[in-house]
Amino acid sequence: MFANKLRASPQPPNVERAAGELPDTIIVSAKEESFDSVFLGEWCWYPIRIGSEKLASLKWIAVYQTAPVSAITHFAKIDQIVDYKDTGRYKIVFEEPEELDNQIVLGDHRGKTLQGQRYTTLEKLKAAKQIEDLKPWQ
Repeated sequence: MFANKLRASPQPPNVERAAGELPDTIIVSAKEESFDSVFLGEWCWYPIRIGSEKLASLKWIAVYQTAPVSAITHFAKIDQIVDYKDTGRYKIVFEEPEELDNQIVLGDHRGKTLQGQRYTTLEKLKAAKQIEDLKPWQ
């Protein structure tokens, strides 16, 4: 009798993730000054919170530049992820950043912005034309 009331949890709409597929790319948000001086200047990003379940799968970092750019413009291969000053946060050190062939723009969501970090795959990142193409976030 009780078993009849149990239902399978519905799968969230638009989930195209293959079973076991883990995000390999973290997207961070940067203002112009920190993008220039830290992301491009130091080839690293800090301080950043990363869930322990995602640490081992991350291979790439991408950056969303805030207004006036409002687009994901660059990515880089992660060299190492290290503890940041015993804060529970991390510093991501990476190889020389590359500009994406096509910037990933906000599209129809110009009034919104990316805040915090998001996770995706490099394959989805390189195929995306606008931020909406990267959803659902992993």
